[in-house]
Amino acid sequence: MELPYSEHIWFTPRYAFLYFWEILRKDEQKALKSVKYKKEREAWILGNALFGISKKFGTQWWLQVPVDDPPDMLAMTLVPEEGEDRNIIMYRKIEIMMITNHTKDTIVEEIKRKMKNKFYEKETGLIVYLNRTVNIEDMRALATQLSSTHITASDVWILACTSEDERKYIL
Repeated sequence: MELPYSEHIWFTPRYAFLYFWEILRKDEQKALKSVKYKKEREAWILGNALFGISKKFGTQWWLQVPVDDPPDMLAMTLVPEEGEDRNIIMYRKIEIMMITNHTKDTIVEEIKRKMKNKFYEKETGLIVYLNRTVNIEDMRALATQLSSTHITASDVWILACTSEDERKYIL
């Protein structure tokens, strides 16, 4: 399958989502684990997160798959320029990480391990795809723990499935 991604094209989250679903449909095990599909997985994760961010803030976002890593992904939205009759592009560099059943530490410990000895630009965001069954009792306590870790990401978003039976996600 020819990759549709180019470093100069912005994709809708929906496109990234549907493209990865096509790969999943053909070979689920390779799609979920193979290094060959790492960028597609990351685009799918960011696409899901951008759906949630768009819903929360009422903004439209696009994503881009850069050739060079880091960052894993770029996210972009258009914002009105103050005092002008035009929009400007605001984009963010995004790092993506997955926490799976194969990792046994807490969410905070896994994030600290991922970010150890990494120095990202000030506005780089981190999307954490929680791909294991864990109950987050108190999101505010988790946020407090994360803010005290001094990681270099400007913000951390956690994307998790809400049900083992259905593919519904919460951000």
